[in-house]
Amino acid sequence: MGADRRAVDVLAPAVVLAEASGQPDRGAEVAVHADADRIALSWPGGSTSTALPAAPFPDDRVRKLLEAVIDSTVLVEADVLAGAVRRAVPYAGAHGSVTLQLHDGELRVRGSDPQAGESEESVKATIDGNRVTKTFQARYLADALRAFSGRPVELRIQDGLRSTVLTSPTGVDGMELTYLVVPLRTNP
Repeated sequence: MGADRRAVDVLAPAVVLAEASGQPDRGAEVAVHADADRIALSWPGGSTSTALPAAPFPDDRVRKLLEAVIDSTVLVEADVLAGAVRRAVPYAGAHGSVTLQLHDGELRVRGSDPQAGESEESVKATIDGNRVTKTFQARYLADALRAFSGRPVELRIQDGLRSTVLTSPTGVDGMELTYLVVPLRTNP
């Protein structure tokens, strides 16, 4: 039986795909079906489907966010940075925030909570531009870094509260990734 194997270019809700990924048995073949309005995953013994977002992606608003005016860039191994963020989470406080501080040749990842204590870890990185400090909600930063697993990631940091653009060169899988994470407002 021949399968129709064409490239699919759709924007699908990540939550649905993440939940569905745990359903089939490990090693089971999963088929992806999509049209202009829906995406479905099917495997032996199960399936799931959902509507696709109606808006085209990226839309004008997202394009403006991606047109970053870069203040600093950081090139770091995504898995190393993700590990440092994960270790800072127990000290991320009530808001679950971690702080990234750019220094010469390193990125410092900090967590601080009056109840749990403080953590600081330095990660080797290539830094270009201003030495800035940004605070992010740990779970959003960790989610973004998870997408770049096994790759280097470049953080394009903008001034103020504008989003940080995470990107990576096209990998061996042909996938080009771009992710936006908005920093938190901090008290001076």
